[in-house]
Amino acid sequence: MLKKVIILTLSMMLALAFAVGCSNPAEEENGYDNGETTTQDVAVDNPVQTFIDENRGDLEAASAPLLATMGDGATVDFEAGIDEFIYVYTYGDFPSEGLIEILEVVLDTSAGVYELLATEMGNEMGIDDLVVTVRYYDADGDFLIAESFSGR
Repeated sequence: MLKKVIILTLSMMLALAFAVGCSNPAEEENGYDNGETTTQDVAVDNPVQTFIDENRGDLEAASAPLLATMGDGATVDFEAGIDEFIYVYTYGDFPSEGLIEILEVVLDTSAGVYELLATEMGNEMGIDDLVVTVRYYDADGDFLIAESFSGR
């Protein structure tokens, strides 16, 4: 039950951070490397994959407020790396002009939330150094931006 409360609370904070980021777009480049990261092959007994499998419904429900801001047809998926939990957000019908700059602000203002998620989810999974990665793609599936966060 505590896990559900934490996930729902943090997702609401992320939705709020996204709304704030959309109203205050970044005005300058921050040198972010837009190169896509890769996911390692994941063994069947990976605790991150087990967490995803056991909590998919709660994770999707927690992401709903954020998806509601990303246009019709927006989706979220969850991937497991080695000691890495990955959110994969794909925009729906949403204007793409200036979107990377907006997402830079959103990720920056949400860093504390994702770091807390890494700590709390890591505790739940028994992983001391869990990394939470967030990736965004546009409606055509083109990579926009990604950021990784560590807890503790």
